[in-house]
Amino acid sequence: MIKQEELTNREIEVLALSTFGLTIPVIAKLLVISEYTVKNHFNASYAKLNVHNRVQAAVKFIKMGFEVAPNEKLSNEYNKAIIELIKSPPKRKPEW
Repeated sequence: MIKQEELTNREIEVLALSTFGLTIPVIAKLLVISEYTVKNHFNASYAKLNVHNRVQAAVKFIKMGFEVAPNEKLSNEYNKAIIELIKSPPKRKPEW
């Protein structure tokens, strides 16, 4: 079982933001990093979590007890974004 210490802070940030269903461009903008860097963080976390896509990674991230919340160890950009997302989650259209 993977431990929180095995994921980097950026991998944790990217995975936490992905639990809101955000796209790679949106995550990149929120964290002030390139889309390429976001993809690299996803790919590294897939290997560590032994999953193959963002949905599997987000589900495993939550099931393993990782918190989707502000954290003093994580970046200011992440903390600002997560506070706003918690206050006002993205609206999703019903798929039916």
